[in-house]
Amino acid sequence: MGKPPLFRETFDEEKRPLEFATMLRPTRRQYLEFAQVLDKMLSDNVNRDFFKGDIPLEERIEAKDGSVERRQLGTITLLQRWLSGRYRTADDADESRELVKPRRVIRELRQEPAHALKANEYDLEYPARQDELLGEAVRSLTKLRLALSSHEAARDYKAPDWLDGDKIVFY
Repeated sequence: MGKPPLFRETFDEEKRPLEFATMLRPTRRQYLEFAQVLDKMLSDNVNRDFFKGDIPLEERIEAKDGSVERRQLGTITLLQRWLSGRYRTADDADESRELVKPRRVIRELRQEPAHALKANEYDLEYPARQDELLGEAVRSLTKLRLALSSHEAARDYKAPDWLDGDKIVFY
């Protein structure tokens, strides 16, 4: 597309974090640690340079006293705003909010242990929650790939084989 890569790092098999794995113990702590790793892979890994020249990377907030504060926009917001301005479905719907929704859920899970003291708990439902969280992330990434592949400059791009959806196995 003539732009810097959307992600700074691709996590192919050699670079995949050890924590990006099935839980050994179905506990709240393990689940939230997985969400933290997933957030780092999806949202913290977004290359802000991808959006340069297309959308503002910061917003200006005017205070009551007339001063102006410049605040950097987060990568999830940047992605949503960029998609919102460029991609529509066949029925002209703005799907940007749906595409970033799993990232926002993952970010909230990542922030949970930072803002509250909760006891670690053992629950056999955590592996199913992990699968659901990962499944939503994969579906979101697949939709994002489809949206990006519709760009005129990306139509001849061939995605690497390791990105095929059949590489993720849910147990």
